Amino acid sequence: MFVIADNTPFRDGGPVYFGFSDVNLGFILIVLGALLGLCGIAFSRKIVEDEFITSLRLFAWSWAIILSILYAVVANLFVFGTQYLSLMVLFPHFLLILFILIFNIQWWRYSNRREQ
Repeated sequence: MFVIADNTPFRDGGPVYFGFSDVNLGFILIVLGALLGLCGIAFSRKIVEDEFITSLRLFAWSWAIILSILYAVVANLFVFGTQYLSLMVLFPHFLLILFILIFNIQWWRYSNRREQ
């Protein structure tokens, strides 16, 4: 597969820049599939999209970004080396998962309160 940079440890021949390299394509497809699926869930609309849902989305995005920044700060302060890079690769996934969780929890709370 064509790569921009691949400096995998324990590789015979050293790093590869702008060339072809053996990569784990299964892992790449899983990560990209998860990211696209999370985007599909996060950006899908409800059947009735009113001002309340819009404000709920804004609330959820705000808290998801705040918590993601805290995640990045903690990772910058306490995690080093290749583990840091592994955590930062998951940063977009973490942001989308937080948004989906916060939005659905708030929507569930509102739905239960409305039924009572």
